[in-house]
This record gives sequence, structure tokens and C-alpha cells, in this order.
Amino acid sequence: MHFEVVAVDTIPLPPVLPPPVNCILDTITSYDVSSGRLLLQSVYIYKGTKVDRVNLSDLASSGYEVYEYNGDFVSKISHYGIRAGIAQLTTYSKFLYNTDGTLSKGEFYSAGTSGAPDVLWSRQEFTYTGGKMTKMKVLIGMPGGGLDSVECIYTYTGSNISSLKFVGLNNNQPDVHYSSDTRPNFYKAQPLLRYTYEGFPFNPIYAAPRFFSENNIILIDGNPVAYKENSKKLMTESSDKYYERLAYKYKCQ
Repeated sequence: MHFEVVAVDTIPLPPVLPPPVNCILDTITSYDVSSGRLLLQSVYIYKGTKVDRVNLSDLASSGYEVYEYNGDFVSKISHYGIRAGIAQLTTYSKFLYNTDGTLSKGEFYSAGTSGAPDVLWSRQEFTYTGGKMTKMKVLIGMPGGGLDSVECIYTYTGSNISSLKFVGLNNNQPDVHYSSDTRPNFYKAQPLLRYTYEGFPFNPIYAAPRFFSENNIILIDGNPVAYKENSKKLMTESSDKYYERLAYKYKCQ
């Protein structure tokens, strides 16, 4: 089995509460790295302090996501596409947490149509050692039904992920190596970013190390990941050779 670094649609962890600087995520816009063409814009709608809905639009289509909660924790995100003015549920993700608030399991489903049952396409189960996420078991839906699995084993240098090894499925995926900066992790300053366009199901090479490290991943196998920040130390842009360039805007009190 071979993982490729590709973008995935809609991630989790601590409760989605306003960060200390009292800024909330307003919009995320993604652009093609080469051409600068707009790919997707996400606009966040709140009910109180929690995201209620995310309106999605690109050059050809539109849709939205609806967030559900168990207490302060996101428990389900449902994605709806709009065709001919009619909204239709297409996919959804469900999340479970450990008693300490860390993510225990996430599942990604394709919604059934015309009476067909929903299909589980991916399940990710997380193991922690000393408060660090050290293993992600990925179960992947296979054509014809059933799930295959691979284990992603993460090694840390200090509090940051420094390498990834794949175990299972007789895959030929080589180990991946990471370097980090010393700035506080941008994704921890705005937990909502874990559920966004970069989010669940987590790409084990690209997304998970960025979300679970204490600082910011700046190299993936020697390839740079760049960030920009504002005066409040919130991420305003991220880019690298694999993903789109993502621009973030906030509303601050």
C-alpha cells in the first residue's frame, strides 16, 4: 500500500472554544500553488462560541457542513452538496474522545443514496504514550466491502514528531522525517483548524504531524512548509509543495 500526500476534505481534538486572544476563525480560502487560482472558500457561522455551520463554495459548486457536539467536543460533521438548489448529504465524520479530551477515534462515511446503506470509508484509531499520539491505526474501506488496515508509528524528538513508519499491508512506503520550528503550534491556538479543509480523515504523512506536534512542522522529508502569522500570533497563511496555499482570516474582539 502506498500513501500519497494529497488534500482531504474535512479534524479534531480539544474542545472548540475561543482562544485566549478572543479571535474566532472567519474564513479559509485555498488557492492552487502554481496558478494562484481559487479552489475553495469556507465561511464559518457560529452559534454562541461554537461553529454551527460552514458554507463552502468554489468556482463550480457550493455546499455546507453542519457541526454537532457532545458537550464542548465536536462529535459529528455532516457535509451537504447543493445541486439544482437542493441540499443532499454526501459524507459525514464522527468522533469519539478519551476521558482526558484527546481524540480516540474518528470515522468517515459516504452517505447512501436511493435507499442504499451508508458506507464506512475510513476509521482512524489513536494511541497515546506519555500524553503524545504515538500510533494511528488506519482502516480503509476496500472495493467490494471490508476494511484493510495499516499502522502509522510516530517517533518524537522532544515534543515534536520527527519520523513516521508504516507497518502492515506489505506496503513499500519509506519512513518520513520531519523538522520543527520553536514557535507555539498554530493549530493549537485555533483548534477549529483541525476540522477544516486540511482535516479528517487525517493524511498520516502531512496532516497528523502538524496537528499533534507541540511546535510547527517546517520540513517534510526536506521539503519546506511555510507559515505566515499576524500580530496576534495567529496563522494567516500556510503553503508547501504538496497542498494548496491556504489563507486564514479571523474576527477578533
